[in-house]
Formats: sequence, C-alpha cells, structure tokens
Amino acid sequence: MNAFVDVSAGISPLGPSKKVRARIRKAIKGLRCYPDSEARALKKLFLSKYGIRAENMCLANSLHELVYSIAAIVKPKKVLVLGPALRIYEEASSAAGADTFYFSPDEHTGYITDTDQLRKKIKNCNLLFAANPNRINGRLIHKEVFDLMRSEACTRKVPFVIDESLIEFTGAESYHSYVNDMKNVIVLQTTALFYGLPGLELAYAITSPEMVIALKNRQCSTINHLALEAARAAFKDNAYKKNLKKYIDTEKEYIKKKIKKTDGVTFMDSDSNVFLLKLSDNREILLRSLKRAGLRIQDCEHIDGLREHYLRLSVLKHDYNSKLLRIITDGL
Repeated sequence: MNAFVDVSAGISPLGPSKKVRARIRKAIKGLRCYPDSEARALKKLFLSKYGIRAENMCLANSLHELVYSIAAIVKPKKVLVLGPALRIYEEASSAAGADTFYFSPDEHTGYITDTDQLRKKIKNCNLLFAANPNRINGRLIHKEVFDLMRSEACTRKVPFVIDESLIEFTGAESYHSYVNDMKNVIVLQTTALFYGLPGLELAYAITSPEMVIALKNRQCSTINHLALEAARAAFKDNAYKKNLKKYIDTEKEYIKKKIKKTDGVTFMDSDSNVFLLKLSDNREILLRSLKRAGLRIQDCEHIDGLREHYLRLSVLKHDYNSKLLRIITDGL
C-alpha cells in the first residue's frame, strides 16, 4: 500500500521539536509507573505561563474526545456551527441526538458575515461551535462577529465552544481569558497540530469548574504519560514557536506568489497554516494527478458554504510545497 502525504492535515511541517523528542526519550523511563492523573506539573506550568487555574482545565487524549463529550453533556436539540467547518462538530452533535445547522458566509456574500442573520440563528440553538481560526479556510474570526457570538451566547446561556486548534499558527491571543467572565465558554486546544504531535496528542478544555467536573466524569482513561511530558516540553520551547511561525509565513508567501502566476487557480488569504485554493477548471484532472504523486488533499465539495472547486491545503515541508505547485501548474 502506497504511503500518502496528507496535504490538508494542518500539522506542523517541522514535526516535534528537538527538545520534545529529547523529553520523550527521557520520559520512557517512567513508563513502568502510572502517570499523574491530575497532571499537576503541567497544570502548574499553565498557571505560571498562561494564568489558567487547574479548576478551569480538563485534559483529554484527543480533541475528538472533548468535542463528543461536550455534546453528550449539553444534550442539545439544535446545534449551530459557524462554517465552513470540519464534520466533527456535526458528527458529535448527531451522536448526542441533535440537529446541526450551519452559518457559513460564502463567495456570494463576499465572505462577509451578516451579523443580523447570525444573531437570529443563535437564538434558535442550544449549543454553538466555532473554530478560531477557521479550520477550513484558516481565517480568524472577526472581532465584531466574535463579540456578537459571545454576547448572544451569554445572554441566552448557550454553551459556546471555541476550537483553537490552529491558534498558535496565527500569533493571535487565545480567548481563554473569557472563561473567567462567562461560565458557558469552552475553549479547546491541542498539541497535535502546531507542535506536530498527532501521535502523542494532548487536548484540553479551558472552561468553568462545573463543566470541567462534568467532562472528567465522562472520562474512562487516564492521560498518556508520554503525551504529558511532550506537552510540557513543547509549551516551554519558545524557540520552536518562533522558528515555526517564521517558516510558515515564508513558505505561505512562496506558495502565494507561485499561485498568482498560475492561470485557473486563486490563493485565498489565510491567517494560519491552512488555506484554500479556488479552481476555475480541471478539478478532477488535478485531483488524479495529486493522488498519483502520493499527495492526499481535502476536496471541499461537501463542506457547507463552499463548492467543489475549492481545495483545502496546509503548509508542508518546502520540497512537498514545490512538488505540489509543480503538479498544480502542470495540471491547470
């Protein structure tokens, strides 16, 4: 079976840092012991580095686990997802017995969010999901839109889940500070993407003490020891963060310039490592060419708010970026 490179994964092209790999090798000695179920060392780091208190933090083995747990705890009837979005929110909501509705600005509206329409949508939902930045197009939520969602969710006491899986790629501030003022805000983050650790993922929810207790009550397994140690090293590695951000910005600009010189394809601006390409034609030919080259890419045909001529990509290692661009140039 051929190995594919996932062009749309959104994982750091640099992989885990040297410090993280060194910590993992050292932490192997501790595999004969059970991990600290309360992750006290990591939570102490979060308090000193980010001001997040232990009672406001729930750790999990994956973001997937947290999303499903939240939907099961809230038991909503109607869920609103700010699109375009990954299917995980809808799938988790469906598993909890809820109907899912999307609010997705598209090309016909110039990708401008109609705040009046959004306000009406929030009035009819019991749970609200939004990714910041958006995990499909890589764009940060505009402050006006976020303030509206926050205000309406607070007024109507609707749980508001903010998926910040890609936030570190943008250099923007996390919204976890709102947790202290709003009991119904739930901020989700993970080490899988920015820190290049999908195989040793550590995810966490920053929310009210009440929701933390509810999430912990649903957990049936302890946190992986190596994932905890890898996370501690990753969060301390400021040099890695700086180097990765610089790398992403440089490579994204390289891709953007190459795409601008190619007829039939448009680079859609992004605030993170994930971005969209809009094709005018030859979509099927291009997808077949990418598959033959061992590159797996996400077709956005079934993403709410988008159409089949959009492809979701992420910044890769330079050699793969160059390979991708050659295929696109030849295919279009």
